[in-house]
Amino acid sequence: MQLAIADAKLKAESIAKPLGVKITGVIKVYKTGRYDVDRDGVPDYLDSHSGAYDAPQTIFSKFEVEDKDVEEYITIVFEIGKG
Repeated sequence: MQLAIADAKLKAESIAKPLGVKITGVIKVYKTGRYDVDRDGVPDYLDSHSGAYDAPQTIFSKFEVEDKDVEEYITIVFEIGKG
């Protein structure tokens, strides 16, 4: 998150400079995110398992480890003023 904030500030400064304004503060910061499909490209609700492998029954029998891609977006609204 720190890298995203630093990148946003750098981009905002590169836009502000040619306009003859400076960043004077931060008005708002918010983060949004969402889960994507599995790494195999198949949405969770379409996954099916054959059940051909009969694993020993344990309390973890119903758990499966899956890789998930997660995206988060950070939006920063900067305040600008004449420099």
